[in-house]
Amino acid sequence: MEINLVSVMGTDPILSHHCIKHYKSLGIENFYIVLWGDSNKAPYREVIEVVKSHDINYTLIFYLDETVGDASFLTDLYNSVISLKKDQWWVVADHDELAIFPKPIATFIEEDLENQEFAFGLMLDRIGPGGKFVDLGYEDDIWTTFPLAGYINRYVRGNDVRTVPLLKGSCKLHDGQHGLLEPIDMTNLGMSWEDYIKGKIWWPPKVEIHHFKWRKADIKLNLDYSELGPTWWGHENKKVYDYMLESGGIDITDTRFKVEEYKDKYSRWGEISKIRPFDY
Repeated sequence: MEINLVSVMGTDPILSHHCIKHYKSLGIENFYIVLWGDSNKAPYREVIEVVKSHDINYTLIFYLDETVGDASFLTDLYNSVISLKKDQWWVVADHDELAIFPKPIATFIEEDLENQEFAFGLMLDRIGPGGKFVDLGYEDDIWTTFPLAGYINRYVRGNDVRTVPLLKGSCKLHDGQHGLLEPIDMTNLGMSWEDYIKGKIWWPPKVEIHHFKWRKADIKLNLDYSELGPTWWGHENKKVYDYMLESGGIDITDTRFKVEEYKDKYSRWGEISKIRPFDY
């Protein structure tokens, strides 16, 4: 079974390194790296060197200076790439999203996704010791640098924390990779979330998406994104920026966040799977 990965990179070579390293360890065979961003600002040449430094089969796709700051455009990029191999499986991941599957990916597909074309995941935020905002370097172990996991973005940013990290190339993602347009249109529920997921074979989600966006460097990054306006959900980034600036760290005693030291799996997965994953 051939499994491909597509990731939009270009703005953060350190996260790109850790992303590639992780998915290579999971046995991903083909890496499709979309280089995106403002060519006058994004360190995309360094990202290219990172890609070349790993012993992987890769394809570089250049979309520099193309509608920078448009979240819908990024989803369109993902849909365009996965459609290149419609009968094959794809892992879709931003460079700060490291998926943990309950089994080796091929086994997971064969045993858990029979007669299905996609799998859902939920975002778990990884944070530093005691909730501190720490730095990340090339040589760091990303997992021990951020040993804590919690359900933080759901309440600070208030965004949709669903993801579709694994799907067939025949599927079509909705904005932000939070849901699908095809083969199931998930844009208008028409009922309560609780009623909508009742009896669905694809819920609760089975894939943990570990999200690494609570570094020191992300304080300024969220400020920059907040200034891009509504096309990049700038108001959400502004909420994260304000929280990071004012708090100086994640309040790990906040019961909403359900923070714990991560060991093998997130022990409160069943609990967070029952929470409505978005506010709208």
